[in-house]
Amino acid sequence: MGSAQSQEQPEVVRIDRSEIPEEYKTVGVSSDVVRRVNAQARGEGGDAERLSHFSSIRTGTVNNICLGPKRDELARERAEKQRLREEMVKLSELQQRKVKNLLYFSMRWLYGCIAFLAIALLYFRPRLQHRKTGEHIRWTLKKSNASFDTFRYANCSPSTCLRSQSCMLDYGSLSVYIQPLLTIVDEVKFTSSPFISFHGIECDGNVVTPSPSKEFYLVRSLLKPYSVLDPKQACIIFPGVDFLNLHRFPSVEIAHFVASMISERFYNVLIFTLIGQWKHTFRLIMARELIVIDCLFSSVTPRHLYRHRLDISLPPLPGSVAARNEKTVTRNHLLLLMVNASTSFRDECLETFDDSKDVTVVTECIDQPWFTCDMDGNRVDWQNALQESKFVLIDERMPLFKIALYRALELSVIPVISAPNHMLPFSDYIDWNLISLRPSGLSRVLDVVNSLDETKVHSIRSQMRTVFESFSTLEGIVNMTLQVLEARMLPLKTRTYEQWNKQPVQVRLVAVSSALYTFIISFRGNICSCF
Repeated sequence: MGSAQSQEQPEVVRIDRSEIPEEYKTVGVSSDVVRRVNAQARGEGGDAERLSHFSSIRTGTVNNICLGPKRDELARERAEKQRLREEMVKLSELQQRKVKNLLYFSMRWLYGCIAFLAIALLYFRPRLQHRKTGEHIRWTLKKSNASFDTFRYANCSPSTCLRSQSCMLDYGSLSVYIQPLLTIVDEVKFTSSPFISFHGIECDGNVVTPSPSKEFYLVRSLLKPYSVLDPKQACIIFPGVDFLNLHRFPSVEIAHFVASMISERFYNVLIFTLIGQWKHTFRLIMARELIVIDCLFSSVTPRHLYRHRLDISLPPLPGSVAARNEKTVTRNHLLLLMVNASTSFRDECLETFDDSKDVTVVTECIDQPWFTCDMDGNRVDWQNALQESKFVLIDERMPLFKIALYRALELSVIPVISAPNHMLPFSDYIDWNLISLRPSGLSRVLDVVNSLDETKVHSIRSQMRTVFESFSTLEGIVNMTLQVLEARMLPLKTRTYEQWNKQPVQVRLVAVSSALYTFIISFRGNICSCF
């Protein structure tokens, strides 16, 4: 053993590659060797395939064992992501619906605000325009300068009271100069007065002109389409004083003086008066070419105050118009209103209609005269009785003559009119024979009423509705008045009788006369805020 252990080991020789000669690096192999190697590789191919298959099975098993939990976790993550995506889609759809609903309600709110602002603008437009311009004129009332020629203006005519030169400048339309709001102060100073304030203007004396009403602003706005800036080029002058209600002046005499001052400065002045009566000085207001539209609690104008070709009688305008009852009602034959009637008229009616069963009589109650009753003493409302009647007697001696005529037109109750001393509304233009009955006397009333058949009654009612709808509002009355002014002062605007009383379609309320000039207009009734 000692000899074996002591035997020397062979020395390891390390040869570096760089030390190998180039000729030993390339070894040539014969083709025979190549064939034997290839044959051996083909013979061992089956074992290689089996070895490869076994290796793949082993690898799959190992993968299943090692990667199974990771695949389950990956599947759960994918399912969670899918759920999140679905929730995001639902949330997005919900948000879109909320946005659409918000936009819908926002647009509705916006449209509502726009509609409200439009209505408010239409209502307050005259006042807004007035405040924007801020134009006010101040005059001093001097009663000593007022002079009236009653005789001359009681017989006023277009040739003596009007100047038509400016009306001929434009044949196409009427020109109106709308005067800025006018304040007139009395020379005499008062310490206190209900008329001391006029749009916040401080005055040294007593203000005698009332503050403008909303109806006055409405009239001014309706005249805007006809307005011109230069009064010398205007056919008509509309003053800046509110004459709609004469009772708002300190006295009617003061209103007369104010109108006279305006007439001294302008020609062809147009004044609308809805409440109050000019009385004897009414014609004096026509001095210096005043064109007065007078609305004196009446639907008609007294005949002795009416001047044909110059004056116009306007219909009444109650403060509120009752809604029409479209239901079919059982109509009585003839209604006779004798509320607070004179003794002579009452006796004549009772003598004429006492034995007739076709007449319903309404009078004041005996024990309570402020109520109305029938002849048996039963309390009835005269307007309800009017609505239930087919005809109504309208006599100028009746205290309810004026309002009953308006209500009859409103309810399509055919009026049997006896008014020889009054001019009916627009009687120069509307043929009242088409919408009323005009018997020669009370004794002929029943004969005239009974002579009508249902076809004629229906025709009259249709025409009444057409006429009433044309002037049942202040706007309609003002517009028709302007059409009449235009037709009278502009020859090209003249219309015929057939055009005026067209049946059964709408009645065009324009003038028939070929006269070139204008007039007074009498308008009866009360209106909302003029009191």
